[in-house]
Amino acid sequence: MKTGSKEEGNLLRKPSGSRLRNQFSLFFIFVLFSAFIWLLIKLSHNFTSTVTYRAVYENIPMGQILISASDTNITVGLDASGFDLVSYHLFKKRPEVKVDLSGLMIRNVGNTNKGVLPTAGLLRKMASQIGSHNELLFISPDSLRFVFMSEHSKKVPVIPVLQYRLRPQHMLYDSLKITPDSVWVFGPETIIDTIKSVRTLAANLPDLHEDKQIMLRLEKPQGLPLEYSENQTEILLRVEKFTEKAFSLPINIICHETGYSLRVFPETVSVNCLVALKDYKRVDPAMFEASVYCDPTEIHFLSKLRVNITKHPSFVQIIRIDPERVEYILVSSSQ
Repeated sequence: MKTGSKEEGNLLRKPSGSRLRNQFSLFFIFVLFSAFIWLLIKLSHNFTSTVTYRAVYENIPMGQILISASDTNITVGLDASGFDLVSYHLFKKRPEVKVDLSGLMIRNVGNTNKGVLPTAGLLRKMASQIGSHNELLFISPDSLRFVFMSEHSKKVPVIPVLQYRLRPQHMLYDSLKITPDSVWVFGPETIIDTIKSVRTLAANLPDLHEDKQIMLRLEKPQGLPLEYSENQTEILLRVEKFTEKAFSLPINIICHETGYSLRVFPETVSVNCLVALKDYKRVDPAMFEASVYCDPTEIHFLSKLRVNITKHPSFVQIIRIDPERVEYILVSSSQ
């Protein structure tokens, strides 16, 4: 007599399938662990391989500019442990090696200077950089060739590239202070002769309402072998709140017309200027002078003469003169 259904039979067979999966998982983990141990053992052994390094040239001979090098990469035959080689090939995308050029012999060829450096002499120095536990078998290329140009210098002004917007009722109290305001430029003579100034990288100050001090890097032309004595400059902007002040000035007449004197109408002008609040009480009309100039070659053809402020303190800004031109009459000296 049957005592169980089909579903009950399936339930009884499931544990055996689960046990099989568990056994397979254990076997897979064991295989992975064994492979890992095998890999560690293998990597602990030494292997021979080639490693390519990017050459970084240092200590350029004084008074010379490196124009070109025959190679930017140096290939080394390396006897090293598997761990080191894996690290070089997988984790260091572009390993570097420093090449010292301080003792390089240079000879003049035409308008350029050339030098040759045998790489065999670099093996010991490279070994100290790469690691004493690794053995260098060979180095390629067998020599490095360099082209130099004699270095020249020139002092040029620094031009700040700076945009700013002053908040309402604020003004620059003084001109920009640039430190340093000039730099020495070093490079080939043919390039140095064309350089008249050095510009900074651009900066923008959209809401200037107080003193501001910023550092700006100097812009270097791409692809030119140039060096600067300074890589950045400091810009100081002094900002003050301002107000307007107005007063009247008598007009001073400068006339060289022989046999005539000059009279102007009106004899005074109104002057409006901007001044920082802290300097407001310092402003005195005696610090200013308004003048008209009588040009003998033009005086008989002009109907009015322009009024100029020929003297004023540096801490004010003239914004308006009223009137800007005045009428005049020539009076004969014999009258």
